[in-house]
Amino acid sequence: VCRGSSEVVSTSGANDLARYIKLKKRYQNCTYVDGNLEIKFLEQGNETFDLSFLSKIEEVSGYVLITSVVAETIPLTSLKIIRGNQLFNYMNHSYSLFVGVNNHEPRGLKELLLTNLSEITRGDVYFVNNDWLCYHDTILWKDIKFNPEYKVRFTSTNSSKTASQLCPPCAPECFKNETKNYHCWGSGPNKCQKLIREICHRSCETGCFGYAISECCHSQCAGGCTGPRSSDCVVSSFFFF
Repeated sequence: VCRGSSEVVSTSGANDLARYIKLKKRYQNCTYVDGNLEIKFLEQGNETFDLSFLSKIEEVSGYVLITSVVAETIPLTSLKIIRGNQLFNYMNHSYSLFVGVNNHEPRGLKELLLTNLSEITRGDVYFVNNDWLCYHDTILWKDIKFNPEYKVRFTSTNSSKTASQLCPPCAPECFKNETKNYHCWGSGPNKCQKLIREICHRSCETGCFGYAISECCHSQCAGGCTGPRSSDCVVSSFFFF
């Protein structure tokens, strides 16, 4: 377990490199984030930061904030659940996932790669001014949001034709018969969204591992399951330290 941060949009560190070193030191080899995961203000010049140390994070108890990061991908490839126990407040709304202003001409964030994200327990989701970002609008967000009352918003103040409008399509393997559409986090057959609720029998409240009424996840599961027992949960509905 590693401790998250609550700096919101304030800067810490003298420059981008100092902030990067601090971020890497905090999350290197981290699996569980107790608090908020804030990835921000890494946009200096032509600097390219290696964010692969984020790939081991599986759970975040608070919110995830990604802002002013000039990287082609955010490799949170192991992240399964954002619990939203603490939310990021912006313009009178409360968010568990906030992705905003991640572009700096002539480059910017292109793929989120949240390929294992299967539950956002609490809080809204907001994407704003990510002119280069692809695929986030293909995601079936209602399959991820545990509570359908929470909203997902996409906005941009850039009226010109953005790079995201030129995104290649999802791979053919990402077509879902249940929705008659394509859902993916990035280009390639290994970046398809994994549906855990849309495919389920209507009596399954916490996800399922098959189509039948007998293939519902255990009531203690969050983010899906591989079988009917509590030990088969992808993650527990409880966060243990």
